[in-house]
Amino acid sequence: MVQEVEPLYVEKPVGKYEPTNASLKRIRARKDQVVNRIVKKKFKAEPMTQAEVKDCNIELTGEQLQKITAGPQRINYKQVFVKSSSTQGFNISNDLRQNIYVRVMFDQYPELQQSSPLSQCIPPGQEAGFDIVFCSQKPKQFHAPITYYINDRPFTFLVTAAAEPVSLELSKKVLKFNFNEESMDMSVKQMLQVTNTGNAAARFWWEHPCSNVFIPNPLEDIVPAGGSKQIQIVFNPTGPKNDDEVLTMHV
Repeated sequence: MVQEVEPLYVEKPVGKYEPTNASLKRIRARKDQVVNRIVKKKFKAEPMTQAEVKDCNIELTGEQLQKITAGPQRINYKQVFVKSSSTQGFNISNDLRQNIYVRVMFDQYPELQQSSPLSQCIPPGQEAGFDIVFCSQKPKQFHAPITYYINDRPFTFLVTAAAEPVSLELSKKVLKFNFNEESMDMSVKQMLQVTNTGNAAARFWWEHPCSNVFIPNPLEDIVPAGGSKQIQIVFNPTGPKNDDEVLTMHV
C-alpha cells in the first residue's frame, strides 16, 4: 500500500517547501495585530558577497513581491512634544529564497533624521526592522510619503504626526477653600492633579504671590510621559476678609 505523504506547512522557505499564500496571510495578520512593533534585528547595510550582489540586482517579479511583506503602510505618531522624539517600526519580511536590498529615504525630512538604518541587505526567510524616529524643533502638522526601495523598485508609506508644545493638564482650574466650623486648624489643604498625556516627561514650576496665602507643594517637579503628580495647595488665611489669588504653573 502506498502511503500518502502529508504536505508540510511552513512559514519560511525550508528545503523544497515554500510557504503557501494562506500561511503568509496568517503571518501577516498576526503581525498586524501588534501595534507599533519594533523589530530589533538589523542586517548589514550593503550586499557584500557575490551571491548577495547578484540577488540584490535582480528585478523582482510581481509573484516574488507577494512574498515580501512591508508595513505598516501608515505610521501615525499622533501628538509628539516639540524637541522630544518618538520611535515606531517599519518592518520588512523576506519570504523569498534570495537576498533583497532595502533602502528607506529619510534625507529630505529633518524631522526623521534620527531614523535608522538607512539600508539593509535582508537574507532569505528573515525579517528586518527600520526604526522611524520623529522629532520636530517647532510645532507643526507633519504629513509625508516616505519612499523605500526593494532592489531599486520604489514603494511608499505614509508618516503623520502633530508636533505640539509641551503641555500639562490640571484636574481643576478653580479651588474653593472652606474651614469646618469646629476646626481649630490655621490652614486648610486641597489636592490638585497634574497630568501629562504627551510622549515625553514635562517639568513644571509654580509662580505664586509673595503673600504665601496659597502655597503649592511641591513648587516644582517632573511629570513622566503618560503619568500624573499630586499637588497639595495649602490655604493660610491672613484675616477675616476673603482671599483670592492666582497661582500660575509654568511648563
